[in-house]
Amino acid sequence: MNHNVTSYRSCHKQRRTRRLLGLLVLLLLVWGLSYLTTNLIPSWWKSSSPSLPPTEASLPTEPPTPPPTEPPTPPPTEPPTDPPTIPWPSYEPPEPGVAPEILGVTEDLADDPFFDLTFFIGDSITTMLTAFAAFDTRPYLAEIGLTLVRANLAVYNFTSYDPRHIFILLGANDLVNSNLTTENFLANYKELILTLRELFPQAMVYPQSILPLASFHPGNNGLNNERILIFNLALAEFCREQELPFVDIGQIWRLPDSSLHPLITSDGLHINYRYYGSWLQILKDYALIATARSEMAE
Repeated sequence: MNHNVTSYRSCHKQRRTRRLLGLLVLLLLVWGLSYLTTNLIPSWWKSSSPSLPPTEASLPTEPPTPPPTEPPTPPPTEPPTDPPTIPWPSYEPPEPGVAPEILGVTEDLADDPFFDLTFFIGDSITTMLTAFAAFDTRPYLAEIGLTLVRANLAVYNFTSYDPRHIFILLGANDLVNSNLTTENFLANYKELILTLRELFPQAMVYPQSILPLASFHPGNNGLNNERILIFNLALAEFCREQELPFVDIGQIWRLPDSSLHPLITSDGLHINYRYYGSWLQILKDYALIATARSEMAE
């Protein structure tokens, strides 16, 4: 009896030991599988598995383009206004059959100190200035038959003077050449003005209109009132382009038919002595206004 009990106990103890060993082995297997799945298999899978193209969700995205905005509208501005300018002098046109108004006494204007700083360039009309004693000490280039080309050479003889106003009355002798065009005429005028600006940089230059002929004057080749009118218009436009004052001295003596008033001339070409005062007064008026305009622009 005791032997059987002892034997039963021994067998029961062995079976329990085997169960414990089996349970331990099972735990070791579970632990080993768990280690493999968490450490070895993921790294091997990552290194051996082919790379897949990035999905749309994984691609880098550009920042959204902001909607276009219109630039702010600037406040309305008024267009710039030109500074006020002093108008050039104007005179009443003459009436047929009535002697034109005399604007100044010839002797008084010739002695006016204003003309001490002037330089006259002209033809036979300008030579009359030599009759006044005051012009004995003033520079003037006046010759019978003087043309623009000849004047452009002769002005170099006056470089010792320092005038402030240069008055040019040329063109009649140039127009005698019937082949002369307005283009050539203006080119010669421009050359003279460039020379004067080089020699007398402080002086203002005043081109004057070519005086017309009286109706009783027969003309001289290309010198006639039709051509004088055409060349005067071209000269006026040239002066506007060059920003020069164009002195239309004929406005006080020119009749509606573009001829010179017959009561101011004896030969139909040259003005009489008593009307030189009007000519000098017009030149002085233009020079004073030109000086005022220049001072306003500074």
